[in-house]
Amino acid sequence: MASCLVLLVGTALGGCAGQGPVNQEPVLGGKPMSYWVERARVKIPPSPLNPFPFHDPREANARMHAIGVLSRFGAPAVPALLDLLQDKDYDFRWYAAKALGRIGPAASAAVPALMEALMSDNTVGFCSARALGQIGPKAQAAVPALIRALEDPADIVRMKAAHALWMIGPAAEAALPALHELAEKDEDETVRAIAKQATGLLTESPPVLIERLKDPEQRAAAAKKLRGPEIFPFIMELFSSSDPQARRGAVYALGVSFYNWGERREEARSALQRALADPDGVVRAQAAQALGDGQP
Repeated sequence: MASCLVLLVGTALGGCAGQGPVNQEPVLGGKPMSYWVERARVKIPPSPLNPFPFHDPREANARMHAIGVLSRFGAPAVPALLDLLQDKDYDFRWYAAKALGRIGPAASAAVPALMEALMSDNTVGFCSARALGQIGPKAQAAVPALIRALEDPADIVRMKAAHALWMIGPAAEAALPALHELAEKDEDETVRAIAKQATGLLTESPPVLIERLKDPEQRAAAAKKLRGPEIFPFIMELFSSSDPQARRGAVYALGVSFYNWGERREEARSALQRALADPDGVVRAQAAQALGDGQP
């Protein structure tokens, strides 16, 4: 990708030869992360044409674009996004929560702040619940807060909380009684359907299916059920495993569901391209097959 992540390496002025790099900052779109952090915080002064700067479309577009870019830096961007989760404008708090969820398990440091937002900020509660689910089992500490959110008066919060518990998987087993009750009694049909799905968190939740990817005999069935952009970070975690079966499962899942990754499709393609250099021959062969070049 033209905007793939690279490293900008700087050296100190007057540094000694052979010392190596003293400053490394990730770059996207030809700009270092610090540039995108500042863009995400930019404030446009009031003008005669628009005395309400927090609703200036120029500011909104620039800031939201920058927050979206920050999500692609992964864990290094989490501190900046946590600052933005406190922004005075709820639009940007909402977008920061969404960006943290997009990072997935690597945003586990954000769990306490997202829990607080879920419980105290009704303008971004549903998005905070969703983000906690996208962090997955590493958001286990949020299970009690998510169980309480199942009683929220807003349908969308109850829905996202139930879905988040499903995404957390067996670590959210304590939520099963509340989920069963929600599936039977909630007044909203969609909430009931999501809650019913979530009651399968011990057998059909993403963390369970991710584990099955490591088993060659269960891999195909599991991969067919692991689809959608929010599942993508869970699969990407497998690439860092020392177990070749885990990496084989990741490549297989990306390949078999390639056209279902939506906004993450180009990232999936990049991951498969990197897998062509994996030390395991089966991983290389599966990556090549998924990319369509037929070469191991």
